[in-house]
Amino acid sequence: MKLKYILILIIATSLVVSFSGCSDNHEQVKHKSNTDYVKLKCTSTKKKLEDDSSSIAILSTEGKLIKNLKYKYIELNANKHSNKPSDYFNYIKGYPIADTIVGDFNGDGKPEKAWFKDIGIKTFEDCQKNNTKKSCEGTVLFSDKTIKPLKIDYCPMYIFKNEGDLYGDGKDAIGVLPGWFTSACRQYSVFTLTKGRWKLACSPISNTMNMREAGIILIEKSHTKKGWVVIRESVDSYISRHKKNNIPEEYIRGSCCSWSNVVEQTIKLN
Repeated sequence: MKLKYILILIIATSLVVSFSGCSDNHEQVKHKSNTDYVKLKCTSTKKKLEDDSSSIAILSTEGKLIKNLKYKYIELNANKHSNKPSDYFNYIKGYPIADTIVGDFNGDGKPEKAWFKDIGIKTFEDCQKNNTKKSCEGTVLFSDKTIKPLKIDYCPMYIFKNEGDLYGDGKDAIGVLPGWFTSACRQYSVFTLTKGRWKLACSPISNTMNMREAGIILIEKSHTKKGWVVIRESVDSYISRHKKNNIPEEYIRGSCCSWSNVVEQTIKLN
């Protein structure tokens, strides 16, 4: 009889553990507003199905809904710059995967090629060998040798893009998403060549995995103000920089490195 009670106790305990444990699956969470979003039970991994569709709320700085963007996850079959657990761990949907980009980066009216120098980094341990950020530094080289190499800290893997003439000065800017081996938080940095030196055009733009899955355009030239751009960053990043903000709690709840809504704003370039 005692053995029977012991077995019942063991089974009951295992059920409690299984239901309280962290799951890789995601659940649909609905608020009273018109925002339906996917909230992750765990942020470390993410399983996707080909027919899985989601949405992201794009908000103004006043907290007003600009657009509820619906998107469908499409698995990538070939992306050497990506890393598990998702194809979009280190990639933005719709952005180039090419090793080389072309543009007029110095404003001389002639196109130049730009590419990343291969530093042979394959694992996290490779980056830690010398215990310095230089051991994992990414370097963009140019076919025009008069252009100074562009160096990016902690960039063992990458995607980069010609962001076009953001300033209206005849020079194309370069956007870089440095990839990493862990987490899903990323920052997209945009560089421009000024007086022979590279500088950030604006503060790095924080983005999450679902933003990259949806192909959110992180920066684009303003059509109304010269020297201004429209940027789209994660809600978490925006509220961390603006303690006093108008973003409703319903759009913030559940934010993490894997998932976030988006704040759109128009800013002046550096």
